[in-house]
Amino acid sequence: MKTNILYKSVIFCVMSTALLYMSQSCQKHYDMVPPPVIQEDDDLDDEIIGTPEDYFVTLYGDGEMDGSSWENALDADGLIDLLTGTSDLSKCYIHVCEGTYYLSSASNTSLTLKKNVAGIFGGYSSLSEGTDTGNRNTAKYPTVFSGDLNGDGTANEGDCGLMTVNAGHVKIDGITFEHGYITETAASAMKNGSGFFVDGDAATTILELSDCIVRECISGATTSNYAGGAVAVIMAGQIRMRDVLLIGNESNNRGGAIRCCEDGSILMLDRCLVKGNYLKDLWGHAIQMSGGNLCMNNCTIYDNTSGRTGAQINGGGSMLIINSTVVGVPGDNWGAIRCESYKGSTTRFINNVLFSQTGSGYGFYLNGNNEAASFGFNVYDKVNAVQMLASDKQYTDGFDTLCSYSDEENVFVWIPSDADITTYATADQVIEAVTGFNPQKCPVVNLGSVFADWCTSDGFSVDARGSARNPGKLQPGAYDACLQ
Repeated sequence: MKTNILYKSVIFCVMSTALLYMSQSCQKHYDMVPPPVIQEDDDLDDEIIGTPEDYFVTLYGDGEMDGSSWENALDADGLIDLLTGTSDLSKCYIHVCEGTYYLSSASNTSLTLKKNVAGIFGGYSSLSEGTDTGNRNTAKYPTVFSGDLNGDGTANEGDCGLMTVNAGHVKIDGITFEHGYITETAASAMKNGSGFFVDGDAATTILELSDCIVRECISGATTSNYAGGAVAVIMAGQIRMRDVLLIGNESNNRGGAIRCCEDGSILMLDRCLVKGNYLKDLWGHAIQMSGGNLCMNNCTIYDNTSGRTGAQINGGGSMLIINSTVVGVPGDNWGAIRCESYKGSTTRFINNVLFSQTGSGYGFYLNGNNEAASFGFNVYDKVNAVQMLASDKQYTDGFDTLCSYSDEENVFVWIPSDADITTYATADQVIEAVTGFNPQKCPVVNLGSVFADWCTSDGFSVDARGSARNPGKLQPGAYDACLQ
């Protein structure tokens, strides 16, 4: 019988590659707040003063099952009790052994968190002993959080969603999330999603993922008010992802992978791959900005498809796109980015590779009387209604003649000399563009500075692989050969 968290002992091998125009009555109203204080280096270790309390978790638990060591590990039910109970986890690290853990015992529900969790870490060997956390390899010893309650290996009727965050700052590292599912009926209640659902205070409700995979989640919602965002739906609050793969997820419309819904939704992506997601209908094969705010650095968005059209990134929220490669798929006339950002959004893009793969669409399409600005140093095939700068470079000989995709490194590799590029951005120019990003409707003021603090200055001097860039000569896009 499956209880709060069900589990299997089957160990999965991790794949190597792996937004809605709300009616005015549904809109939330926010008071502007100053940006939260960010540590100089916001890794999972940094906000702990002194030694954190450690909890240890295995599939079946062991010994006293108080979580004090691997020999006394909490079991799967103990993990969910710990996360949803009254224990203060703001200074606690939770180490989860390899295996597959189910996040609910009932379909169309999800694990709900309402407090700070300093760190949930996956990828530990079942042979770990004592309080040793050194035997950790997320690829070799995968920890999987799954919604596949019916056990058929896919997301469908009878399965559950993954995680809802209504309050607190929750940090997760080295977990694979898969097979989350939600129906139209459950989605219409707007309380949880197929993957992650965030709805809380815009400044303080934060879900932060690093070195994670989110794959094969499906949103069964069909109504435009509720559909989309199989990986994540953000109503209000923040999702921050670093080194995360979003692959093979599916929605009906408005965001094959992620949907930002309202002004208080904030999405931060750093060194992420969004690939192979599917949208049955319209608007945002990968990401839909029905509202809210997107900050993206060193990301590759590619090969997200649709039954109709609507661009890889689409919508009317505010967008900050830096050092990234976004490529529209064949047959989509919109191409890479279709932007409808409102006046005052300060939407901007700098040092990107923006193409329609076959040239039938656009690298950047500004739709209607809306706002977006190039801050230069972008390589593109064609744009609509946006003024490009002298430092931008148009390349019309075909994307496939310039770039080739590396499955091993999850980036498009290319040589700037092939596009006759002679002018390059510096890290300082990129950071200046980032810190000036301050959307009028965002309840967190100076959002660009918050994003820069989270990425750290070093985050703009490496590429999507973590390889060093020359800070005085940044190659456009998510790949950089460290030019001299």
